[in-house]
Amino acid sequence: MLLMLYTGVRNSSEMARMKLENIYREQGVPVFYLADASKNQGSKRFVPIHDDLGRLGFLDYVENLKKSGDTLLFPEWAKRPDKVNDWFNDKYLVELGIKTKQKVFYCFRHTLATELARSGVPRELTKMISGHAPQEVASVYIQDSPIRLMAAELNKVKFGLPIPGL
Repeated sequence: MLLMLYTGVRNSSEMARMKLENIYREQGVPVFYLADASKNQGSKRFVPIHDDLGRLGFLDYVENLKKSGDTLLFPEWAKRPDKVNDWFNDKYLVELGIKTKQKVFYCFRHTLATELARSGVPRELTKMISGHAPQEVASVYIQDSPIRLMAAELNKVKFGLPIPGL
């Protein structure tokens, strides 16, 4: 769930299709390359990996998967990419007693967008992180690497989660 919160992916199938080869450093920044995101061409994008995920050992987890010969970030999701969405919406939220039409898996995306705005992240960079603006266009207008700028802005987001290490 933390990956969904910190990346703003549209659904669990975007992460279910995440190939380990698409988690790497680009311009010195650890990123997810959402090459298999399917909504539109803009949804195929780089999303910097938030420093909080690094502190929690996510990059070590990825390296261990690569060493073990896995090719997908979540190999157990491969047969049914939407199973996490379904579990979250139909079981988890129901068990918590907070299931409504407004509270669904997609809320992770809304929560990230809200926190980016609260953190003062410029709208154009928020759009680039979320896949609502093409990232390659930004390099023409911005005098720095769009990926480094996106990472710096994304890392302004602090969810204040009660997790040791954060």
